[in-house]
Amino acid sequence: MKVIYIYDTLCGFCNMARPKIIALRNKINEYNEKSEEKINFEAIHYNMFEKHDISKLDGEFLDMVKKVAFEVSPAMKGGKFSQEYINLISSGKFIHNSDRSSLACTTMREKLNFDDYFDFSMELQALLFESGIQIDDMKILEDLAEKYGLDKEVFDESLVSEEIMKIKNYNKSVATVYMNQLGLNGVPSLISEDKDGNISLLNPQSVEKTLAILKIS
Repeated sequence: MKVIYIYDTLCGFCNMARPKIIALRNKINEYNEKSEEKINFEAIHYNMFEKHDISKLDGEFLDMVKKVAFEVSPAMKGGKFSQEYINLISSGKFIHNSDRSSLACTTMREKLNFDDYFDFSMELQALLFESGIQIDDMKILEDLAEKYGLDKEVFDESLVSEEIMKIKNYNKSVATVYMNQLGLNGVPSLISEDKDGNISLLNPQSVEKTLAILKIS
């Protein structure tokens, strides 16, 4: 059995799901320690935001983001959205493009173990939404990579390599196939795949429902 989480670091709804996905990952780890039949948890950065270099959010769209941030997410016990994040996306200086963060996550996924990559990607998302930090900044990415054990020079070289670019694009194509099969058109997407290759949709916003479907107590 596989559980596949498809996300983008710039996605507000992915941020809303973040604490639940972390809790789900922890529960799966606990289950795997006790069970002979393992559940493999995977996470794929989808690189959803490719078209805009600079974006200033305002008007009705900004009002919707604020509602999700300060009303919907707290009510659903989702990831925190800070005023610093709202200030950033309202400033006209926000880089609304996840190419570099996707390459960074792909680099960490290829160069380190899964747990360190996953923690890196979740903390990277938290830096944007909780601290209002522009996460395509190279210094931010380098410092976070080093925190999780990847040398700065190795990180920098990998980030611009043709190999990592190909893997990033391949991962997105794999995620796209999964999403198309289930009629999904956005992230976060949470999918299960059994040993026969049959896939099903899971709920990234409900740990309890997902654990019940996976038969994890």
